[in-house]
Amino acid sequence: MIFHLLAGARTHRGRLPVGAAALAALSSLSLLSPAAHATDPAPVGGGSAGPGVVRSAAAPRLPSAGELRTDAYLQTLRHDPSAAREFFRALPKGADLHNHLSGAVSTEYLIELAGRDGLCIEKKTMTAVEGPCGKGQRPASDAQSDAAFHRSLLRAWSMQDFPAGKPGHDHFFATFGKFGEVSWRHTGELLAEVAETAAAQNQFYLETMITPASGSAKRLADMVGWDADLERFHEKLQADGKLDRIVAEARRDADKADTERKAAGRCAGSLRSPAGVRPNASSPRWHSA
Repeated sequence: MIFHLLAGARTHRGRLPVGAAALAALSSLSLLSPAAHATDPAPVGGGSAGPGVVRSAAAPRLPSAGELRTDAYLQTLRHDPSAAREFFRALPKGADLHNHLSGAVSTEYLIELAGRDGLCIEKKTMTAVEGPCGKGQRPASDAQSDAAFHRSLLRAWSMQDFPAGKPGHDHFFATFGKFGEVSWRHTGELLAEVAETAAAQNQFYLETMITPASGSAKRLADMVGWDADLERFHEKLQADGKLDRIVAEARRDADKADTERKAAGRCAGSLRSPAGVRPNASSPRWHSA
């Protein structure tokens, strides 16, 4: 739980800010205290436990000297969010698995890239589109100098300031279409940014999802359609080497992304990187009507 709260806390996808995450994690540590493992009363009469009766637990394990020292130190951080932030940032962490790349990168970085690419923002939907800008659009680069416009993009492309108590499902999943024109262009740079964030949080392993040859795969899906006869379906995909060409394109896309990641320079020199960074290729799904 602690590591999950902190992993990627820099983004605005609805995760807790690092300070809040640290304090939430602190509160969860009470579950690890000896009191949490107290022995329950044994069943009366020596028989098997009946409904609602808890069997006696094993004797509680006494905390080690190191655990006691850590607990004592954590108590001093309860009312110091800044110190708690630094402690949990440096705390060694394991792996972030099934990480979706475009959902893990910070929204601020996506806005920066949109401006750098000369993209435009549809005012009505706050969706990034290719330039030049026309009626009802404005340059994404305006967000660098217009604080109100920047805040509007943050809210549209993330869960930032989403009203508490309201369902956020539709808003959350709509964000990916709004900044999709940005994310598909910069797979390698997004990989570098997310890897840097993982390294800064002392995370050992990152396994993130990318979708190479996405456009070609979608076009093939539209062309072939769904066939419940899987053998026939496979033959349609393979006909004239269509699927083989997409696989070759996906390999080129993945190699290009890895080259861009390395060229970004975030995982070299004085900057650390996780011990392992492994992109996993995901594929579009066919849905039967």
